[in-house]
Amino acid sequence: MLSFNQDCWFVRKVVRWRALASIAWSVLLLPATTTLFVFLVRFSLFHPVEWISECFGLLTAASTIFSLILLCGVVLVIGFFNLEGYTVVPSIPCSRVALLAKVLHPRQCVHSLVHCTVGMMVMWCASVMAGGRYQALGSPCTRGESADAPEVCLNEYHLFLLLAGAFIGYSHSFLGVVQNMNYVSFQIIQQYKYLRCKGSLPWVLKCSAVQSLYAVRNYVALYFFFGHIPRAWISNSLNLPIDRVFFFFFVFDVRNNAISLTLFLALFLCLCVSVCFSVSSAVVSGTEDLPQTPRPSVLLKTPGSVFLKSSGRGISSPLTAPFTPDLDSPFSTPSLRHLAAQQVPQQGQWLGSVQSPHIIRRGPKLWSTSTGLLSLILIKKTLQVFFILFTSALTCCAQVKGFMAKRVLVVYLFNKLPEASSQALFADSQAHIWALEGLSHLVAASFSEDKYGVVQTTLPSILGCMLSLQEAVDRHFKLPHASSKPVKTSCSMGDSTYKTLRFALRAALKTSIYRITSTFGEHLNAVCISAEHQKRLQQFMEYRE
Repeated sequence: MLSFNQDCWFVRKVVRWRALASIAWSVLLLPATTTLFVFLVRFSLFHPVEWISECFGLLTAASTIFSLILLCGVVLVIGFFNLEGYTVVPSIPCSRVALLAKVLHPRQCVHSLVHCTVGMMVMWCASVMAGGRYQALGSPCTRGESADAPEVCLNEYHLFLLLAGAFIGYSHSFLGVVQNMNYVSFQIIQQYKYLRCKGSLPWVLKCSAVQSLYAVRNYVALYFFFGHIPRAWISNSLNLPIDRVFFFFFVFDVRNNAISLTLFLALFLCLCVSVCFSVSSAVVSGTEDLPQTPRPSVLLKTPGSVFLKSSGRGISSPLTAPFTPDLDSPFSTPSLRHLAAQQVPQQGQWLGSVQSPHIIRRGPKLWSTSTGLLSLILIKKTLQVFFILFTSALTCCAQVKGFMAKRVLVVYLFNKLPEASSQALFADSQAHIWALEGLSHLVAASFSEDKYGVVQTTLPSILGCMLSLQEAVDRHFKLPHASSKPVKTSCSMGDSTYKTLRFALRAALKTSIYRITSTFGEHLNAVCISAEHQKRLQQFMEYRE
């Protein structure tokens, strides 16, 4: 990301001045584009003199001058706002979920909101300069049969243009994320600004026209289905009634002298509506006649004798021994102690009936005498519970993952986008390309310039790194999802050179190795590298790679 807060000589002396120059050129070109827009909007083939005079009168009007000043402010704001987002390393989401998260990022939401606002302001200026029925948000109401109709109603033509500006602004912001319009590429051959602008102008005009037509198509469809929502909200907020006569296009008047097709269609519609109501009423009445399922008035309870049969045998019974409660446990409840006290003989009676001197009366167990044992038991129980919960959580996650993996929508969202993984892997390859080219030129120049052989001491590691990188790149191109040829890009305003960086890296890598082998020749046989690298280097020396 470019940041003007960095205290760097390149940002201070190069980037800032070039950014200001580009914004200044955009502002200076506004009068020419505004004049062209006015002449196109007011074009009249059969009245050329009236057309020209009307356009010149409109260009000198106060509303047009105010709109032009407002457009200059909009260009300045959007120019400085977008400068912070340019980058030399594109951000490429690898799945649709990652793309959705990128679109819904707070920074991107602010970017989209600003572009929506700017789009509405630009479209307001365009509607003011167009004049006529598009000029204001309020217009005189169409007088119907009623005499008490309001005088000013909501002008849907103007509202349609304002919402179109907001939608096109958001579309541009969204396409900026999808197509990485903030990516700045570096041209190999430097060109003058005039030649560069002249060469890119046809492509920019073509892509702008295509994207505008797509945006208009999508906006018309969206407004047709959901346009009543903002229309009603603006009408209620500004207290501008909607001109109902404007919105009713068809009136089905069922009379004897009406057209036969219209009459039959209207009657068929009434018949269909009545048959829906009749079926629903029959279903409702049929469900009311169904017999009700009897429900027990008294809740069934488990008899207590089931639990008392085993308890009657005593605590020492083999049937109830596994279920004998631990009365000394701190987790035993008072009700459990009370139940056990009714079934087990009292301790004092049992001790009094035994006369042996070897039997010692035991005192009650206290917490202080078994604190360490209880702590160990509690830790053991806690670890067991935690292990059970952890295992259950892993099992639940595996089941959820298996369940979601079978759903088409989830698979569609989380599947890898085609070519996205490769593009993301090689997103910063431009720096590596330049490093390879510079290093190979230095090594090749050292053959004749380095008299002391300083560069030759690191030649084995340089060749080893290049050959290892070439093996990794070749393995990547053999993967199923990696294409071996560049994919043709569609018409886009963004710079799509980042999509071919992996092919440029592969070509630059081979060129760098060939530059070294063609310079050193047979002397490379004395370089100490691995046998596998020596075999591959021999292929380069024989021009078979």
